[in-house]
Amino acid sequence: MSIHETALVPASVVLGKDARVGPFSLVEEGVVVGEKVHLHSHAVVHRGTVLGKAVELYPQAVVGGDPQDLGFDRKLESGVVLGAETILREGVTIHRSTQPGHNTFIGARAYLMAGSHVGHDCQLGDGVILANDALLAGFVSVGENSFVGGGAAFHQFVRVGAGTMIAGHASITRDVPPYCMAAERDRLVGLNLVGLRRQGASREEIRELKSLLAEYAANNQSFREGAADRLEREKWKVGSRAHTFVSFFKESRRGILPVARSSR
Repeated sequence: MSIHETALVPASVVLGKDARVGPFSLVEEGVVVGEKVHLHSHAVVHRGTVLGKAVELYPQAVVGGDPQDLGFDRKLESGVVLGAETILREGVTIHRSTQPGHNTFIGARAYLMAGSHVGHDCQLGDGVILANDALLAGFVSVGENSFVGGGAAFHQFVRVGAGTMIAGHASITRDVPPYCMAAERDRLVGLNLVGLRRQGASREEIRELKSLLAEYAANNQSFREGAADRLEREKWKVGSRAHTFVSFFKESRRGILPVARSSR
């Protein structure tokens, strides 16, 4: 491992093999740094953070800071977990959980571009990409292999399903179903066909998802209300794309985006 002479790293910090800490970086007590982690200059990692193997933090990235919650008790023990090979570019901020013993979580191979923000208690799946200045409020979840465009902003407690694409500067206040695209203010504009093909979806899977989305567009209330019965009736394999899509409708705290008329 390599620690620059100007970096501040307490002796109690666990550093993995071949980890590198650059000039003027700060790592607080109670941090776990995995193998081959690279902290560039001026990166800040607060207590309670776990950095997985080969995580990379660029200058001015700050992980594990206190939540922007006026009622938060700073004595509360919580943290942030970053999965293996996740990259945080310049100026990324990730806040720790507001719940005792819980973590804000970023999966493996995520890529958070410059200036993006992940609020407290967010949960991001593997392979998520946040473009520059994307903003996630507290308790937002983003499914694996989703892409969030630059400047997009999310209300707290919003759920974003797997394999979605969110347009730049979108404003999202309700849940976005898996494998879909959303844009502007709460506009669900169709399936993320490019993403589905890149992820290896078959033609049959895409046809099935198109049919399900058309059914939801025709009558979103009955689709939501019948989701549980449909899962039992169809008996899709758990984890299949159709099963994932319909399962998403079983629970929602914010409501789910309706399909834009122009996309029907």
